[in-house]
Amino acid sequence: MDKPIRLGKAALAVVAAAIVGAGLIAVFSSSDNGPEPGGVPATEPALLTDPAEVAGQFLAAWAAADGTRAQSLVAGPQAAAAKAIADWWAQLEVASVDFVAGEPEVGAGTARVPFRATVAIGDTGQWVYESALQLVLRGDGWLVEWAPATIHPSLTGGDRLELLEEWPERGLITDASGRALVQSAPTVVVGLIPERVASRPDVAAAMAEHLDVSRETIDAVLDRPGVQPDWFLPVANVAREAYVDIRPALYPVAGIAFRLTAGRVPIEGSPAAPLLGTTGEITAELLTELGPPYAAGSTVGRSGLERAFEAQLAGTPTKTVVLRRGDGSAATLKSFPGVPAADMRTTLDLEVQRAAEYVLATSELPASLVAVDIPTGAIRAVASTPATGFNRAVGGRYPPGS
Repeated sequence: MDKPIRLGKAALAVVAAAIVGAGLIAVFSSSDNGPEPGGVPATEPALLTDPAEVAGQFLAAWAAADGTRAQSLVAGPQAAAAKAIADWWAQLEVASVDFVAGEPEVGAGTARVPFRATVAIGDTGQWVYESALQLVLRGDGWLVEWAPATIHPSLTGGDRLELLEEWPERGLITDASGRALVQSAPTVVVGLIPERVASRPDVAAAMAEHLDVSRETIDAVLDRPGVQPDWFLPVANVAREAYVDIRPALYPVAGIAFRLTAGRVPIEGSPAAPLLGTTGEITAELLTELGPPYAAGSTVGRSGLERAFEAQLAGTPTKTVVLRRGDGSAATLKSFPGVPAADMRTTLDLEVQRAAEYVLATSELPASLVAVDIPTGAIRAVASTPATGFNRAVGGRYPPGS
């Protein structure tokens, strides 16, 4: 190996360097617009007499994600070469790549050009691997002899590269003594599809009765700027057991829809549910706010402490570059460890919290309760009724003891 050839996808002019016999560097340029006037069309094999130049131009095209130019330098199935390069960029979420080309090893009608690829996988990290271009002499010119191993030396026919993502198990929210206030469980997301809603009052009445969701919440979800008619808009998460009971009442209401997912629910008794918050599928707004590594379909904290402490409770995913064989087997080529999730310990006391909610459950009027440990100032319970809408215990301003 020798000096690096810096080849980035974003460059308008891509420069490829090939190492030649005396250790000098010969630089070859190609643009995103294809060959210079007088050159060959991008879909026809280019006849270049120097294997180093062929290797340099092929790597430059690869680094620019220019499959058309790359396939013009290939002997064999050109379309396969262009598709393989496009798949490599997309499947691995490649942000950029640097190639370092070695000195050509020339034989009788064949040549081998080793190279090192330094691949930036999204914003996750770098994957460095070594491979080689196999070249063949056709007439007076050299071409890359295409094979899956051109992309990576372990690839054969029927194989592919994949980037797998695995999030850590979400951290727990606990009371002051470490007792869990939430648990992971199969849940059902109850939501709305705007174009199917025939009557907002019917939707609001059904959700208020069975989910304690207010009409204001329904209006806020449906009237949010940018909402599309065919979107699924999450409203509430319920445990699978609860879903079985409420489905017969909610399913007939036009516009209400359901999605099965893995989510979080408060432990039995629903202690401090509004304060703890909910998790669910990421919204478009949260995706914009949080950015990578989140993606469409990610599970995030949607409200309460789950949302406020998302980074701590979620951690970050482990990403793994995998070689998937044609027979379904897999081998790990590179792993990028994520950050483990961490539990969040509150100052709440489970017994005090349950007692507070038991007391408020008998109130026919809106009410709230915050229990404070006088010597330490620690909050031991936070409760509010009704359970939906404005949370008086958190957002209200009242004199102590009122």
